[in-house]
Formats: sequence, structure tokens, C-alpha cells
Amino acid sequence: MDKKAKKILMQTFWSSRGWKSSPLPFAGEDYDYAKNKGLMFDPITIGHDELIQRLQSLHQEVTKERVADAFLHSLSTRQVHLRSALSSWALTSHQPLHTYEERRSALPNYSSYGDCNHAGIQSDRDYLQADLNVLNFE
Repeated sequence: MDKKAKKILMQTFWSSRGWKSSPLPFAGEDYDYAKNKGLMFDPITIGHDELIQRLQSLHQEVTKERVADAFLHSLSTRQVHLRSALSSWALTSHQPLHTYEERRSALPNYSSYGDCNHAGIQSDRDYLQADLNVLNFE
């Protein structure tokens, strides 16, 4: 992981006094640098159904073995950023291809619709200008 890009991401949301109440704007040379290194992103607009389709495609490419290898590699190298892939993969690996309104959830916890709710995945119908940077920081 690029140290400069990581520092830019961290300083966007965190200071010595904790969470920043108003993060730095997502623009400028530093932002472009961190974005180029894959640690910061432009806001994304995507619908639930397209997101589920993209997850299905990713699971064809990112296998359980690749994720397990990355996790094991992180243990000896202390590259902790490689570890989160395991939980993300496990949480979404059995997610069936479905649409947002296909099956309403009787007892919604995470989502009003069944498949995501049953899998413990929070979901919305649409994500408009969603900020992935704060999620990457967390």
C-alpha cells in the first residue's frame, strides 16, 4: 500500500482530536494522487440490481483461494489491508442473483428486501453520489 496515499486518506477524515467534522474536499493534487493509487474514489451512483450483478461477476474472478491466500499473506507481512477481503467475500459469496423488489422481508433488519436482509447485508434501492472514501478509511 502506498504510504503517501494512505496518509492522504487518513488525514482526510482523522486528526489528533479524532474524526473531522468536515472532511477535506475530494479535489486537488493530493486527492488525485490517492485516487491514482486506488485508495480514494469519486462518488458513485449505482442501483442495487446493478451492484448485485457486479458482485456476481467479481465472484467469478475473485476466488475463495485468492482471498484465503491474501489473508494468509497478510499474517506474515502485516499488510492488514488484505484481511478485509475475506469477510467481504464470505458475506457476499452465497448471495443469489436477485432484484431489489424480488422478495420483501417479513422482519427487516438490514434491508427491506429479503435476499440482502437474510444475508445480513444492508442495502438500498439506489446509491446516489455514495462516498466510498469514508468506508475505505474505516
